[in-house]
Amino acid sequence: AEDSASMVLVVTDGQGEIVGAAELALHVPDGQLPSNFPALNAAVEKGFEKVFRGVRGPKPKPRREPYICNVAVSESMRRQGVARELVRLMEQIARHEWGFEQVYLHVDPLNVGATALYEGLGFEFQPEFDGRGPSLLEVVVGMPQMRFMRKRI
Repeated sequence: AEDSASMVLVVTDGQGEIVGAAELALHVPDGQLPSNFPALNAAVEKGFEKVFRGVRGPKPKPRREPYICNVAVSESMRRQGVARELVRLMEQIARHEWGFEQVYLHVDPLNVGATALYEGLGFEFQPEFDGRGPSLLEVVVGMPQMRFMRKRI
């Protein structure tokens, strides 16, 4: 996969109405919630540059891994396996088309249904990232602090 690979899968019903969607992208698996906002991404990159200030030679690029995000299913289609199938398809793409051996995601710990879905699919919480404090995105947008999960595929 290219360093900036990203894709969105969309599920439609028999009439062409969108009933579910999810995104698969490459992000640094650092426990931070990635942002779709260029200004926030630039701030994160500047932070990375500060870490390597004064180091001679080329700066290492952070390792990027497949990251599942923005899984959404219309209310009328929930609990019918749509999200499960979207996640499974993303795992297959990450493994068989992009060549990766693990995939990451974030979950709102208050969303019991999503947490149960991901745990049922074999995702495990990454406790080394708990207590990291909220990400810039979580602060700016006022989101609850998400938990980081990983699955070997």
